[in-house]
Amino acid sequence: MPWTGGLVLPESGDHVVPGGLALLHLEREPDEGGYQEPNVWMRHC
Repeated sequence: MPWTGGLVLPESGDHVVPGGLALLHLEREPDEGGYQEPNVWMRHC
């Protein structure tokens, strides 16, 4: 996982990724993960 900065992620759960705005959620058994950053919408008048 090169975008994680070479982190070793040996177990399922939430992990902090340096420079990330959200946690990385990883499930080792099905070998799946998810990362979703929050969005902020602003309106300037």
